Amino acid sequence: MTAGVILNLSASKGLDISIAENDSGKKRTITIPLRYGGAYTVKGQTSYLWLHAKDSLRDANVGAPINDDDDGKIYKCSQEQAIQAIEIGVAAPTDFLVVTGISCWTSGGMQTEVSEGLFEVVPTDYVDRVWSALQTQEVLNHTNIMKHLALIKEAWKAGGNSEDNQNETNIPVTDGIGEGFDEDDESLVHNSDVKVSKLSDDALRSWVATFLLGAPTLGA
Repeated sequence: MTAGVILNLSASKGLDISIAENDSGKKRTITIPLRYGGAYTVKGQTSYLWLHAKDSLRDANVGAPINDDDDGKIYKCSQEQAIQAIEIGVAAPTDFLVVTGISCWTSGGMQTEVSEGLFEVVPTDYVDRVWSALQTQEVLNHTNIMKHLALIKEAWKAGGNSEDNQNETNIPVTDGIGEGFDEDDESLVHNSDVKVSKLSDDALRSWVATFLLGAPTLGA
């Protein structure tokens, strides 16, 4: 089994934390977007997972690699470590992604999903640009849902080969099922001129509107 978290789905609520100003000691409250990481929780562990991918924070030993046997770019830390880093000025609130819930993959784990082409591994060199896109997300609400969906796609594209993304964008869509229609074109829904990418985008919008925002009419 593999346990992991989804990073690009902001929830409709944020996490309020109290920060002491470094010079005056005066307290202020800031809100960090919460992210839906999955439908499961780990018994006996804190409900929030704090993550960062900043070189200076790694150099300052803020947290540890997300996997105990990994020396990768993404680190996990405690809320106390994150608040301290913000208070002393070595980090900004947007440097951290806060996730609630985890996702689990059984029957061979995530590696099976990757082998079957259902997921792709983000190259290490692309992690920073994916993270940069994720950092611009805000707490989800009725007015920013379309911006939120656009940022989800931006983060997804940032994790792949730009040439592949360009090729996908340039795939022509037929005007209808008739002369010149290619029934073997895997970019289109079977026996239609609807792009698979549009179908998946519409499904994501419906899911986000219904389950994260509680406003199913916005998913239409």
